[in-house]
Amino acid sequence: AIGRVLGEYLCGMGVPSFAVSETQKFGHVTYFWNGNNSGYIDEKLEKYVEIPSDRVRFDLKPWMKAAEITDAVVAAVQSGSYKFIRLNYPNGDMVGHTGIPAAVRIAVSAVDLGLSRLAAAVEKAGGVLMVTADHGNADCMWTEKNGVRSPHVAHTLNPVPFIVKDYSGANSWEPAGIAQPGLSNVAATVCALLGFTPPEGYDPALVVLR
Repeated sequence: AIGRVLGEYLCGMGVPSFAVSETQKFGHVTYFWNGNNSGYIDEKLEKYVEIPSDRVRFDLKPWMKAAEITDAVVAAVQSGSYKFIRLNYPNGDMVGHTGIPAAVRIAVSAVDLGLSRLAAAVEKAGGVLMVTADHGNADCMWTEKNGVRSPHVAHTLNPVPFIVKDYSGANSWEPAGIAQPGLSNVAATVCALLGFTPPEGYDPALVVLR
């Protein structure tokens, strides 16, 4: 079990939050997010939504539930009820494991379309959009050995982007210039962009407020 997680801190600060994904990654925005703990941290402040995944090979429906996840998040943004919303699009990972390029291209396109809808909703709400990943997969489609190519179906070790689009105008900020940024810096970054001081012991934020 992992303690002092971001969700616990945000609940302690009275922040209402919303979490959603389809079944394939629902645990990543709930159980794993909460430090390997099941259930709500504070049911009065949190709402978790699981969209049932289709029981079909990922390459046959590579768009998966990206549209439904996007619908749920857009509705949550428009409701004005939540200060922090998190979601997971499983497409790049799950379809990436199939190693079928045509399906992976569709999977990535489905996420791109979803993100474009989210960006418009967040802009209208005057919020901040953060986009990242925990590893690569759809970024590499084959490996080559002795001149022979074969499908690459595993996670990659390539760096992943951390994108911030700030529509709020609440603060001016700049990249922190951390030498070796990683996923452990994300929690403090969320705190900073929400206007909170990250808890003691968190790895530093990727942004510095001016």
